[in-house]
Amino acid sequence: MSAFDALDRVVRTFRRHGIALPVVGMNAATASRVERIGPHDKPGAACAVGGP
Repeated sequence: MSAFDALDRVVRTFRRHGIALPVVGMNAATASRVERIGPHDKPGAACAVGGP
């Protein structure tokens, strides 16, 4: 879970600054888990507190 959280924080930080950050190189199982667990795609995630 900490790896997913770290990835999510990086994506949200870049998005807050208006930078699109595609995440590539994940296998299908990991990509599915990131989509299901990671809040970076959820409404309001770019403004969520708790990120760097």
